[in-house]
Amino acid sequence: MESALIPFLPYLLTSLLLLILSLNWFIRKRVTHSKAELPPGPWTLPFIGSLHHLATAGLPHHALHNLAVAHGPVMLLRLGEIDFVVVSSREAAKEVMKTHDAIFANRPAMIAPSVLLYGCKSIAWSSGPYWRQMRRICATELFSTKLVKSFYSIRQAEINSLLKTFTLGSNKSPVNLSAMTAELSSNISIHAAFAGTYKNKQVFLETLGEALECFSGFGLSDLFPSIRLLRLITTRRLTKLRNKLDLVIEEVIQDHLIKQQQRMKGGDDQELEYDLVDVLLNLKERDDFEEPITMDHIKAVILDIFIAGTETSSTIITWAMAELIKHPQIMERVQTEIRHAASENNKLDENSLSYLKLVIKETLRMHPPVPLLAPRQCMKSCQILGYTIPSEARVVVNAWALDRNPEYWDDPEKFKPERFETSCIDFKGQNFEFLPFGAGRRMCPGLEFGMAMVQESLASLLLHFDWKLPEAMKPEDMDMTETFGIAAAKKEPLYLIPTLCVPLPEF
Repeated sequence: MESALIPFLPYLLTSLLLLILSLNWFIRKRVTHSKAELPPGPWTLPFIGSLHHLATAGLPHHALHNLAVAHGPVMLLRLGEIDFVVVSSREAAKEVMKTHDAIFANRPAMIAPSVLLYGCKSIAWSSGPYWRQMRRICATELFSTKLVKSFYSIRQAEINSLLKTFTLGSNKSPVNLSAMTAELSSNISIHAAFAGTYKNKQVFLETLGEALECFSGFGLSDLFPSIRLLRLITTRRLTKLRNKLDLVIEEVIQDHLIKQQQRMKGGDDQELEYDLVDVLLNLKERDDFEEPITMDHIKAVILDIFIAGTETSSTIITWAMAELIKHPQIMERVQTEIRHAASENNKLDENSLSYLKLVIKETLRMHPPVPLLAPRQCMKSCQILGYTIPSEARVVVNAWALDRNPEYWDDPEKFKPERFETSCIDFKGQNFEFLPFGAGRRMCPGLEFGMAMVQESLASLLLHFDWKLPEAMKPEDMDMTETFGIAAAKKEPLYLIPTLCVPLPEF
């Protein structure tokens, strides 16, 4: 039987070879056709994909901008095992964040938010019905205009406390303004969230700092999800960190529950401050939510407030002061405006601070606090500027690249607050060339809370003090490079010498 098949063996092999070649041609044609619809991108290597283009190219948002210049405003990268689409133009950003906002509304599954935020129960990293519910709660409860205004006295108390420290040292001694504004931002957030100074503040902030590092950059365990050992090691490390944070937050919640019992009993309830944790605990008692609020939800949202807001606010303040020092004429103009706007008791009229608002806008353009907006996940395949975005791909908007695009901005590398004087461009999500806080459904819900802190802090710093660089240092010598993290902070701390000019208010 076997010998009978031998004469036909060449024909069988030839037929098999032709079949393989035909299948190979068909598959290659399908792949080529598919690639023609996908966004362009840099060449890849086996296993690591496009990672080598980012490994030695400096800060990620700079590297991605340079790649986009070569490959286009909608660019596809394969980072490890994950498809990343990077958007770098106003038109593409609008399609992602407005035209197809519902398709890109979800966050991708990532280890850090999943572990540290109790299974992504926060506002920033949740998806689906719960996220839509929390978005409504943010607008009406957590970050409502009424509640933000109610924290005015908290912000002023912490700002005044910072100002007082500047008067204690020598007039010729430089202060680390970067560190001091970071502490100011933390103190305001802690006071607003926890009602007053917190006895374990330092432990909480140090542990939080460790957590912040886990949210910045591209984690290998997220880029190579099939490598279980990487995922196991990362999960164990993050779980230990989450447990440390949990102990601190649990203590805060228990203290608030005791205070709530005191309120129910009456007596001195009017003397007890009402804060963000109280708001969340009250929401937990409501039964009209599609998904009930649990203690894990409360803990995740508390962490969200600190992770998303504390570092970004202080970063904006530091960059604004650095730019003003580097541009003395702009500093003089904004200080003149602020000092003219101050009343006899040094209370500032917000409506009279138009140039300060321009300075803040220009600071946000030159130094967006989050240069790469948090990733979104494509829930189903769709078209962006004619390119097919694959389902499950992660989409990142390079806000820094938009802010430096000469098609949208005249002389984009120059700090010019005046560019906004005759422009209606704002940072509230309607102008897609200027997205420091995102846009659409995923826009930063704490925008009003954070910007109130930034404006009031800057106004007070510039009202009461003149500022100069340490001796023998010139504005042109300043190091204006940035770091990459949860916020793009100034790499070198900003040391300045304050000189009291307008007396401080009574404490």
